[in-house]
Amino acid sequence: MWMDHGRIRRVVGQTRDISTAGVFLYLDFQPVEVNRIELILEFPAVITGTQSSPVVCQGRIVRVEPQVLSNKFGVAVEIESCEDLAPAT
Repeated sequence: MWMDHGRIRRVVGQTRDISTAGVFLYLDFQPVEVNRIELILEFPAVITGTQSSPVVCQGRIVRVEPQVLSNKFGVAVEIESCEDLAPAT
């Protein structure tokens, strides 16, 4: 999600690549004139080894690439911080 002319824009995307330093994802909407973004990422149990684990990450958009064939936008985000949203056990 990001601020778009005073409105919070919430979109669902699909990740292509993810690491501790950043994420590249595909969005239906182009983040225009925005460089701050908040991502909620949910890691499936097959990755975490236990249960599904959502995290909220703050980041900075470093690149946007229009994907002509799919009508999507590729967005590269540098992750600056993340926080686990799952309740502590």
